[in-house]
Amino acid sequence: MYSFSRAHKVNYLCTLFEVSRTAYYRYRRGKSHNADKKYNRPKHEVRIEFIQNLKRYGSRRIRESLKQKGIKIGRRKVAEIMRREGLRAIQPPKFIPRTTDSGHGKRVSPNLLLGQPKPSKPNSVWVSDITYMPLKGGKWAYLCVWMDLYSRQIVSWQLGENMQESLVREPLERALLKRRVTSGMIVHSDRGGQYLSHKMKKLIKTFK
Repeated sequence: MYSFSRAHKVNYLCTLFEVSRTAYYRYRRGKSHNADKKYNRPKHEVRIEFIQNLKRYGSRRIRESLKQKGIKIGRRKVAEIMRREGLRAIQPPKFIPRTTDSGHGKRVSPNLLLGQPKPSKPNSVWVSDITYMPLKGGKWAYLCVWMDLYSRQIVSWQLGENMQESLVREPLERALLKRRVTSGMIVHSDRGGQYLSHKMKKLIKTFK
């Protein structure tokens, strides 16, 4: 593995962006806006900022970064330079968490709601689903909701860091105790593995 000194790195950047060492050090000190016209080249300032930020900054972030260094340049100008120089920010792939794992291999129950009329009384059909909520720092939280299909009222919910079976079972247990449901109710959900755990099946059998 080769090791380059700071001087070699500076020389490489200056050669790459066709600027003098004086202009480069003025830029690092945030004095490019006071530099002579010979060195005051927005194109090179944008290119240096782009490469120093691993090619991940777009025109808005480059403009803000240059502004913090005392370099005044409009976003439209930055965008124009980037377009002309072929500088396109790398876009990281978006991560969308999966809330349903239908490939769990477990036996699923038939859909008891097919061909059935709408519920005519409370606590006859409860439905459930899981969704995700983005948090700061790129993390996610998962929300399970139980709803009475008759009134469309949320009877229980739970927020968790993962999608273990307790995310769906615990709010159902609380709702059953609160509403004192003992029998004659249909529970409907997607085909996620959380709803097919042994504990969930045992709980559902208590009020069927």
